[in-house]
Amino acid sequence: MGNRVTLAAGCIVALLLAGCGDDTKTVDHTTLEKAIEISVARQRHELVIVACPKGIKQEKGKKFNCTSTRANGEQVKFRVTVTNDKGNLRYAGLHTKSK
Repeated sequence: MGNRVTLAAGCIVALLLAGCGDDTKTVDHTTLEKAIEISVARQRHELVIVACPKGIKQEKGKKFNCTSTRANGEQVKFRVTVTNDKGNLRYAGLHTKSK
């Protein structure tokens, strides 16, 4: 009904990296998913399931979206930004309109 919802805005997370000794480091999507789920649970007292893309290169400034799904089926996107080449990320819930 026009309500805007924001989930877990402005979190910064240091994540473990995948990559078995090669020069291409990627974001650990599993750790990121769990970090967002925990942030939402702590801040909103709500359980969600989060899905993030695999194989995202860990390059400063890289941006991508993860999608959380609430118990009622509503999906909320999170915008993730790689803040440096050491595995630090920033994410924020994007505004959505409730139906």
